[in-house]
Amino acid sequence: MHLGIYLLAVVALIFADVETDDTPPLTDEQREWCGLPKADESGVAQDQFEAGACLEENGHPLAFHYFSLAAEQDHPDGQFGLAMLLGEGDENMRVQPDPQRAIELLRKGADAGDQGCMMAAAEMLSGDLFPGAIPIDYELAAKYYHMTSETEHDIADYKLGLLYENGRGVPQDYDKACSFFQKSSDAGESTGMFHLGRCYETGNGRPKDLAKSKTTHFTGSARALSRGAAAPLWKTLIM
Repeated sequence: MHLGIYLLAVVALIFADVETDDTPPLTDEQREWCGLPKADESGVAQDQFEAGACLEENGHPLAFHYFSLAAEQDHPDGQFGLAMLLGEGDENMRVQPDPQRAIELLRKGADAGDQGCMMAAAEMLSGDLFPGAIPIDYELAAKYYHMTSETEHDIADYKLGLLYENGRGVPQDYDKACSFFQKSSDAGESTGMFHLGRCYETGNGRPKDLAKSKTTHFTGSARALSRGAAAPLWKTLIM
């Protein structure tokens, strides 16, 4: 614990004097801390991504450059990091919005099998991530939710259930919807429990059972309260 606090303090001190003009210079100490010399020398995508992640964490615009280098080598985390900056832009990071490039990066990473890119692509195509940035395409969203669900992702499971429940991008199918809600619920996801409770409450996709509905709703609510506020999207993608 003391070591963690010390390291955070060191990071704060290292980056405290970074200038805030359009191209803030970095000191040698800052460059070393974020591994820029290693990334520049090795040209290895993982090193470039890690440099970009460190720079992004400390609010430095050079993060875009290092994420771009990693993404050019088809590094999935680099593609994800770059897409998150491009989705709606970031004034502090001097990044202009380019949602079309963002979804292209996410789809490329998703098609290569990266879970984070799969989920983010599905969320963006369904309008849940960067709403209004690109036209909604529920059919493609369903494709990527399916791919993510196959990697055992409880949030993707209930999101896919919602598509089947409402017939968005897939034929309406209450049985499939409730099966995905069940899968999410079994993994401990509170929102999946809530929607599974509705299956029992309405009798759509499950035999109507108000007792089961109440129990499922209660368990889901208790779990949600115990977990507190929802984590930011980028964190939920890798949980």
